[in-house]
Amino acid sequence: MTRRSSGDTCAVLHVSLEGTWTHALIDITIIVDMKTPREETRKLRQLAKLYGVLIAYDGAGKSFNYAPEESLRAALVALGENIGSSAASLSEALRRKEREPAARGMEPVVVAWDERLPEIMLTVPERATRGTCRATLITESGETGTLDVRLSELPVLRRAEIDGETYLTLRYFLPHALPFGYHRFILELERRSLEATIFAAPMKTYAQPENVREWGVFLPLYALETNHSFGSGDFSDLRSLGGVVAGWGGSVVGTLPLLPVFLDEPFDPSPYSPVTRLAWNEFYIDPRKAPEFVSNPKIRQLYENADMQSALVALRRDRLVDYRGGMEIKKRLMLRMAQGIKEDLSLIHI
Repeated sequence: MTRRSSGDTCAVLHVSLEGTWTHALIDITIIVDMKTPREETRKLRQLAKLYGVLIAYDGAGKSFNYAPEESLRAALVALGENIGSSAASLSEALRRKEREPAARGMEPVVVAWDERLPEIMLTVPERATRGTCRATLITESGETGTLDVRLSELPVLRRAEIDGETYLTLRYFLPHALPFGYHRFILELERRSLEATIFAAPMKTYAQPENVREWGVFLPLYALETNHSFGSGDFSDLRSLGGVVAGWGGSVVGTLPLLPVFLDEPFDPSPYSPVTRLAWNEFYIDPRKAPEFVSNPKIRQLYENADMQSALVALRRDRLVDYRGGMEIKKRLMLRMAQGIKEDLSLIHI
């Protein structure tokens, strides 16, 4: 069967072979260009592939399609590659991108899933593959080991001429798996020190024992409003919910990311656009749980002030979460706590 794509630029051929020796039906799918692409189009697709951009896809009705050139150009621009409109600029961009692996020497990031052997890609001059290189492996725990790497014995995946010199792309596997964590691999090559970070990670963060079924609940934390909240759920409410679910026999409480977001200028409270991934969102702090709140009567007076209580009532009545309003009240309380500590260091709780 032949199925053509829009514009008849390519066809998908399905061939069925029945082997009498296996009594099995084998389906083979072959994608055939019905029209030879222009040289400029070929280079554009090649450049996109080097950037990891998908150049073709299966559309509705299982039709095979190449991504439009304007889409590829837009994707490349978004990735920082301004290729211009001329064929010469495209050729130069392609040459520049092809030089990058040779300039790096080694891919900077390696991911090893489920205790598999880390696979390290090297791009080195052919003349440098003679002899033995010394490598150093530093694990996350600080343990250090040395390895001897014979480049001449590694499989060659690609050979390319770059600036008049032959470069080989080689694949190297570490001789043993690594414990989960972040590790450093350093290879000394021709007075260069090539370094890669190895992420050893599990495919699943947690696996239940067989035949064990558990249940839990999920909701965005801002939706977990109570009659004593600041117009939005907070970490205290999340803890209380965990206790309720556990009391009912549940074992999971899920929510959206709890990372800090932009609540001033710019304003973007989306949990998927965090300021950083190294801290928690101060919007969900319950200031009343801070030791400084309990020990400092001036802060409690500020909280119990009629104006602040009226603002809190308005926040709780609002059908929508007022991020700015809730954060403003919490900020006033937390700044006052910080000021109290500055005035009396005995208030510090460690």
